[in-house]
Amino acid sequence: GPWYFYHLILFYALTHLAAGVWIVNGILSVVTVLVLYYLGKEIQDEKLGLIMAFLAAITPAQNAIASSSSNPNIVVLYSALTFLGLIKILRQKHTSLLWAGVIGICIGIAINAHYQALLLLIIPWYLLFFSPDQKVKRFLGSLLGIFLTFLPLLFFNLTNHWHTLRNFIYYSLHGRGLIYVPNSWTIYLRDFWPEVVKEFFGVPLPLALVIILFVGLTIAYLVITRKVSKTFLLCLFFFLISFLYLRYYWGERHTVYLYYL
Repeated sequence: GPWYFYHLILFYALTHLAAGVWIVNGILSVVTVLVLYYLGKEIQDEKLGLIMAFLAAITPAQNAIASSSSNPNIVVLYSALTFLGLIKILRQKHTSLLWAGVIGICIGIAINAHYQALLLLIIPWYLLFFSPDQKVKRFLGSLLGIFLTFLPLLFFNLTNHWHTLRNFIYYSLHGRGLIYVPNSWTIYLRDFWPEVVKEFFGVPLPLALVIILFVGLTIAYLVITRKVSKTFLLCLFFFLISFLYLRYYWGERHTVYLYYL
């Protein structure tokens, strides 16, 4: 979809800088750090917000976004905004139906930027089943937001013989055989996830394994002792769906394809 390019076009129109397409990604990366600070503050308190912002500021994955120009770059920002809107609604911090539309728009822009964000389509269903009030209206509002962001891509397909849809179907049916990616539960758990944590946080592999173990044990302890909120459980469920999906996804799994997560 065109939304990534809309960002570049708008910034260039405002600044007329030849390096604008590079600079705008740096600005959006800084904005993402601020959004994650606010997200942590909404989830718990200012301390958590500062921890999340600090990690986002130093992680190599986020710094790669700040210093390059590529479609998936904006997925991080709009994924963070999606979860910020969700947590505001679940915690009744903001009862306006407008936030449901914002969630839909953010999901739609993220998907248009890169199809890795398709799993964000789980979030509108959270609104339908777990919103504190006006569940159906919030659900429909988020769908409307998604629909509006897809109008440019829909227009393109209507005037270009359904180019995107035809190639999407072709890839789904035949793309599996184009590139062989060895995969099994052993490879997935032993190689893929440690490498992901290593690349995202810029730590040596042994430390990545320690992080995985520590986080896993902490989550297990919180769940067993029932010291978790509904919001935490829903975010955990989203991660588990992504975890299973990535195991059975047949394509390549580069770090850049995981920005939504």
